Amino acid sequence: MSSKNRPGSTRDRNPPNPKTCAERMICTVVSAPTPDRVIIDGGQKTFTSYAPTPYGYIIEYPDAKIYGMSVEHGHVNVSDVDHRFEIGERLSVIPLHQGMTTNLHDQVYAVRNGQVEATWRVAGRGKVR
Repeated sequence: MSSKNRPGSTRDRNPPNPKTCAERMICTVVSAPTPDRVIIDGGQKTFTSYAPTPYGYIIEYPDAKIYGMSVEHGHVNVSDVDHRFEIGERLSVIPLHQGMTTNLHDQVYAVRNGQVEATWRVAGRGKVR
């Protein structure tokens, strides 16, 4: 069994989107080395690197694709996006694997209209034996 995102698959037809998934990781553009690529401050320590790609869906720019990651940075293909990215720009990313991503963090922040309403501890964090 392969975990690749195959054309016509359920994941291909119904990718995570703001109406079906509440989880967001807020990442910052830290570099724009070429017009077709930006680097964000979310990598394997923020998202999981478990296949398939893209590793997350950028809400503001659905055609941008997180195609690679290092430990602390994500590499985003923006060749299909008509926008000039600025260093410091914030992006809202829905992770492809929400459960695995949540388990990488100690807390989850509940945010509504830009305001933190609650903070929840991730009870399963660090419990793998």
